[in-house]
Amino acid sequence: MAIGMLLALAGQGAVQAAPADGYEQRIQQARQGEYAAALAAFEQDARQGPLSSRQIDDWLLISSWAGRDQDVLDIHQRHGASAALSADALAAVARALRNLRQWDASARLYQALMQREPDQPDWQLGAIHALADAGKTGAAQQQLAQFGHRFPDRQADHLLAKSYLQRATHQPYAALRTADEAVRRWPRNAAAQDNHLLSLEAAGLPLPALQRLDGKPGAPLDAATQRRLQLDQAAELVRLSFTATRAEHERLGLADKALALYDALLPGWQRQMADARSSDAQLAHDIRRARVDRLGAYWNARQLPELLQEYEALRAQEPQITDYALVWVGAALLEQRQPERARDVFAALLARPGQAPEIVESAQSGLFYALIESEALDEASALAHRTLARTPPQFRLPGGTAAEPNGHWPAARRDQALGDYYSDRLASAQAGLEAMLALGAGDQNTRIALANAYRSRGWPRRAADELRIAQANDNPLHPELLRAQAGVATDLQDWRTAEALVTNLYQRFPEEDWARRAMRSWQTTRQPELRIEAGWSDSNGATAIGQGAIDYSLLVYSAPVQQDWRLFAGTAHGSGSYPEGKGHYTHWRAGLEWRHRDTHAEAELSSLRAAGHGHAGLRLMLRQQWGDHWQALASWGRNSVNTPLRALRSGISADEGQVQLQWRAHESSRWQLGLGTLRFDDGNRRTELQLAGQQRVLTGAHWQLDAELMLAQSRNSQPGGPYFAPSRDHSILPGLTARHILHRRYERAWSQELHAALGRYWQRGHGSGAIEQLRYGQRLAFDEATEIGFQTGLQWRPYDGRRERDLFFTIDLTHRF
Repeated sequence: MAIGMLLALAGQGAVQAAPADGYEQRIQQARQGEYAAALAAFEQDARQGPLSSRQIDDWLLISSWAGRDQDVLDIHQRHGASAALSADALAAVARALRNLRQWDASARLYQALMQREPDQPDWQLGAIHALADAGKTGAAQQQLAQFGHRFPDRQADHLLAKSYLQRATHQPYAALRTADEAVRRWPRNAAAQDNHLLSLEAAGLPLPALQRLDGKPGAPLDAATQRRLQLDQAAELVRLSFTATRAEHERLGLADKALALYDALLPGWQRQMADARSSDAQLAHDIRRARVDRLGAYWNARQLPELLQEYEALRAQEPQITDYALVWVGAALLEQRQPERARDVFAALLARPGQAPEIVESAQSGLFYALIESEALDEASALAHRTLARTPPQFRLPGGTAAEPNGHWPAARRDQALGDYYSDRLASAQAGLEAMLALGAGDQNTRIALANAYRSRGWPRRAADELRIAQANDNPLHPELLRAQAGVATDLQDWRTAEALVTNLYQRFPEEDWARRAMRSWQTTRQPELRIEAGWSDSNGATAIGQGAIDYSLLVYSAPVQQDWRLFAGTAHGSGSYPEGKGHYTHWRAGLEWRHRDTHAEAELSSLRAAGHGHAGLRLMLRQQWGDHWQALASWGRNSVNTPLRALRSGISADEGQVQLQWRAHESSRWQLGLGTLRFDDGNRRTELQLAGQQRVLTGAHWQLDAELMLAQSRNSQPGGPYFAPSRDHSILPGLTARHILHRRYERAWSQELHAALGRYWQRGHGSGAIEQLRYGQRLAFDEATEIGFQTGLQWRPYDGRRERDLFFTIDLTHRF
């Protein structure tokens, strides 16, 4: 209804209804704060007939006193047109409009009241507040200046209105200075005290506001405002717990303090809500706000199960959860290894319109890692590429001329490279991260990511160099840096350094799941180890391979002694049938292993019994690493268990010697050259030379295809004995091996492998023939402690000119206990 019409009707006469008996008593009770009876009586009067202007006037005022703003507007709409309303009643309508956020209408009504009663300062104050609420700060400033000029004796009201206007125009500290001045000049003024509390709150100082609350003169602050200040205080503690501090325990202490405050506030508020007489919507809103903000305290206190339980309880009451709280929920789900649920949370958050840029960035990063951890690797990589395409490296501020660096671009670029990294496209990931660092010094996270890429490519020394640069340029105690350094130290067999780093992380972050997992992983490497292998093979002939051959072995390593040493002991047994009869052997061994940095050495004593003869054995092995690419191995064994079973069955044993040189470019390419000898005690000496190589051909997120080649040549000094011993032979065998991850869930991985090869074999005196191999296997890693696998397959090749088919099956188990 237009304001002009309201005022015109206010001056006209109206149909009068005589007040009911007891009317004055009704009004007197309302003045004493007993509103319900008066309001119910007015409703009854309205049903019986037209109301007088006085009745409508009083009804509006009492409804306003009772805080029923919507009722005020409803009464005015139904009955106000027929009444000559007082200025006080119209002011009640203006206040209701303002409280219900109809600020323009409120300002217009106050302006009309100012025309009606220009000497009434309250109408001008109401207009200033309504204009400020409506965002019409220029008009509010002008009205404030007029108020100060027209009513110089109302300086306190002038300062309070000025402070309110400064808060409305986002000048919290100017508002606080004005409020300080008002309190200093009128220390007993309750309105000035209230304004000062609100100004402290607006300036982000809820604790000082609460501390002043107890000593504030005049009427106590209303419960809703007090709750808001207490909520602000708790929220400030939560915000501070997200701030980087010198020690992690300081952040945890702030989070624990926030939780203690919420635990002190919420039970009382919830008891008020449980009261059947209470239907306070603001109280319900405040309780929900406290519970939502408490999620952040749970996150920083690392009470993640409690966080997720509270989230589910909140969602059951009202599905819509605040954006910033959903970031905590999604992160907690990732920490608790529930990536599918985290993916749904972050995807729903990104679908909401109008979030703050920092929320969008957090949600995109969270969704990226949720996709990674749920093995949706192609989706994660596509998301990273889309995010980078929407994130320019530079931007221009409005009105500016110089381009400013975009702080979100490095994270987007790094995520793109990490998408390639987790999809096993390591070369692409390496190139992307190195290109980032080529643009400048680079941040620590990028260097850590590059070091992880180097490590995955089989270059732990190069990774260590990169981590030393990251340590020197930034925070040397960053947890991600220490985790990466611990992993590299483990790869380098630097056990003491690895233990010190993991222990440091666990002692500093005992509440973190990732720190506990790092400690469990380290402890697993320090446990005793059991290795079991078993196999069966059968040939359609009865020459070199044998029929119904069975082999099994068991080997146990002790827990490390003095970090570098391990004791081991084991046994093996094999049997097979040949034209001359069945052969079998039993092998017992025990020894000592030493692993330190680039060196791995073993010394072993053994006993080999076959064909009724016992053979004492000795084996020495040394493996040396030179840099990230070269490795050499040398071994020698007396009465080796690798002597062919057919020779053992005939009472012949052999000493074995071997040297190998390997060059490994990276995870996708390697070559190995080996020279081996077997010196049989029947006088024969076998010499073997082998060159083997592997090159990655194709790579996908869950599969790889490798091309392989093996070249081999051997000779025997005394061919023709009771075991396969060609005078000279050589072979070439190219092949392909495909690997596919069937399922992966963190440490648990189930994979399969298919190998096919087709080559040629030449044997002096027997011509040549084809070699065909077909092999299939699966492997299941339950966790870092237990892994099991099997392989089965067929091979066709000639022996002494006769073609044999070999069918085989093997199974192996590794377990740390």
